[in-house]
Amino acid sequence: MLIILNLMLKIVDIRLRIVYINIIKYGKGGNMLGNRVKELRARFNLTQGDLAEKIGVTRQTIGFIEKGDYSPSIQLALKIAKEFKCSVEEIFWLEGED
Repeated sequence: MLIILNLMLKIVDIRLRIVYINIIKYGKGGNMLGNRVKELRARFNLTQGDLAEKIGVTRQTIGFIEKGDYSPSIQLALKIAKEFKCSVEEIFWLEGED
């Protein structure tokens, strides 16, 4: 079980590095994904680490999502929504879309 968890953390770390490289190389550009994760965390009295542990990611991943530097997968967005007991659309939206 611990081996699988370590592998998952390494995969997340690699994905975050790729996102970071793309941000530096290409800029944010395009439609950004806005979110209310930080606001909801505060409402539920959770730290980034608390939320990360509950949904199975690193604290850094939560920080990147909150800053808009990382767009979560559908699976991760659904886990976040389930944790906050609301729909994905109540948490995430495309910036610049009417």
